[in-house]
Amino acid sequence: MELKQLRVLQAVGETGSFSAAADRLDYTQPAISKIVATLERQLGTTLVDRGIRPLRLTEAGSALARRAGAAFEQIAAAELEVEAIANLSAGSLRVGTFSSAGAAMVVDALRAFRKSHPDVDVTITEIGMPSALARSLRRGDLDVGVSFDYPEIGDTFGDDLALVRLLDDPFDVVVPRGHRLERNRTIRFADLDGENWLLGDFGADSPSFRMIDRRCRDAGFDPHVAYRINDCQMTQALVAAGEGIALLPRLMLRATHPGVAIRPLTTDPPSRRVSALRLATRYLTPATERFLALLVAASADHADTHPTRAETAPPRAGRHRPTKSRTPC
Repeated sequence: MELKQLRVLQAVGETGSFSAAADRLDYTQPAISKIVATLERQLGTTLVDRGIRPLRLTEAGSALARRAGAAFEQIAAAELEVEAIANLSAGSLRVGTFSSAGAAMVVDALRAFRKSHPDVDVTITEIGMPSALARSLRRGDLDVGVSFDYPEIGDTFGDDLALVRLLDDPFDVVVPRGHRLERNRTIRFADLDGENWLLGDFGADSPSFRMIDRRCRDAGFDPHVAYRINDCQMTQALVAAGEGIALLPRLMLRATHPGVAIRPLTTDPPSRRVSALRLATRYLTPATERFLALLVAASADHADTHPTRAETAPPRAGRHRPTKSRTPC
């Protein structure tokens, strides 16, 4: 059966004649008669009692028209729902992110999105490892994700993921207050020779470890790893206790321990690329498209407010300048 046939049958039952149904639906009377006859042949039963005036639907015709009316109501509701999704007044959005980006540009983008589109159902999942987030996108569990890679060592996402670059997140050196390097405005990699290092425990094949290891080797030394710590707050606490130094991305240093000093590297600091990702072959929903635009705007704000060299300069003698803590890592 076609919807056109059901609408014609419904009109005949409501108007009581083929000609009146034709006027309502902008058909000719013969066309209405032909459509009803075809539907009756398809179903193998009479749907319209033509022997009385006004025409009436048979019991079978009435049952079919009643079901058709319910179907038309569902179709009308579906049209309204589709229109609402297209206009971002309904629908859903599933976002994946890692914590430091989530606390920064993802929250800002979410705040702006909620303000304009409060009826869209948004879910956010923290997925720290880029490989895990990429798998979620490929499985269709997420509409958009925010993650990072290290292009300088060839660590990039596959071609099946569409990438929108948000910002470059350079690594800074974290040293204890009173450390010999605290007075330096900037630090060279060679200056870190002989220090105890605190690095994450993501394995020898992790991109961040390979990048740092290569930079140290280029500077003429192998890093002595004293601790394997994945939490940036614990890392900073251990650095503050004098247990070593760390190299952390700048987004993770928005909240700093009062017992540490943050210094930028002198030239060409190692950096991770932070990007918004989605499956390239998947339909770009209006909600996803809008959220991507807000992520780009939010990341531009955070790129502009990354600490500058002047902001990371050592404090003057005899004065302690506390670092404001904005958001956790």
